Amino acid sequence: MYHYVRDVENSRFPGIKGISRQSFRRQIQELSSTYEIADAEKIREFFSGHREPGSRPLCALTFDDGFKEHADFVTEVCVDFGVTGQFYITTACIEEKRVLDVHKNHFLLAAMGVEAYAASVFHILKSEFGIDELPVEPSLVTRHYRWDRPEVARLKYLINYQLEPQLRSRLLALMFTSEFGDESAFASELYVSWEDLKSMKRAGMMIGGHSHRHQVMAELSENACIEDIQSCLGLLRTHIGRDAVNSFAYPYGKPHTIPDGIETVLEQHGIDFAFSTIIGTSAPEDDRYCIRRIDPKDL
Repeated sequence: MYHYVRDVENSRFPGIKGISRQSFRRQIQELSSTYEIADAEKIREFFSGHREPGSRPLCALTFDDGFKEHADFVTEVCVDFGVTGQFYITTACIEEKRVLDVHKNHFLLAAMGVEAYAASVFHILKSEFGIDELPVEPSLVTRHYRWDRPEVARLKYLINYQLEPQLRSRLLALMFTSEFGDESAFASELYVSWEDLKSMKRAGMMIGGHSHRHQVMAELSENACIEDIQSCLGLLRTHIGRDAVNSFAYPYGKPHTIPDGIETVLEQHGIDFAFSTIIGTSAPEDDRYCIRRIDPKDL
């Protein structure tokens, strides 16, 4: 379950939490020598119980959010090792040149530092929206953000889960524009383009849906959730091929963020399997619409 793959120490945002290029290449080398790297056909075969006895265990290489380095570097490494990467795209980032709220949060935190960012967040919440700091159960914070310092995890949880979605977007838009200026220019630099995705597909990579706007899907109405999925899959299939997109990764991907009955909606829209962010491995008898994954920091 990869996200940022970059040498963050040498970038203009050294505070971003990612895996270095050197570590990534080493992981792919080790994984490809130990496991059979799965494509869509092998995943379908696995969950249908048709894998041959004695086959090597399967490992799916998944990459969420459609960052530019997935096209520029990650695809190159996958091609070098002859393996398939599965890339999950949030389409509003490309189509509307939007920076996702979750990424605004990351880059503001990286640019400002946790103390200044937290102070600014709480000041704006109180002065602009009349909201004081919100209490939260610490165990919920650590469950979602295992690799962050407590003060960072608390801030991420507050913004991503505690604030009402419209309020969160207004807060982050104010802060992001103040710190970075033009959102569309930042989005063009941060995310892949439609041409990038076509090139990745030609190189043998798999492209899947990761929603249109990367919202907590369980917080949406049924109609809004369906519309978001339709927008995402429709754009991907229009730009890279009608038969090219048959898998999905849920934004956030924890049990309470995945709507009940979503597997029926996905199946009706031609999706064969979907990934969560629940930590662990999956067996053939498990739910193919809630495949567990492993954080690369756990490798």
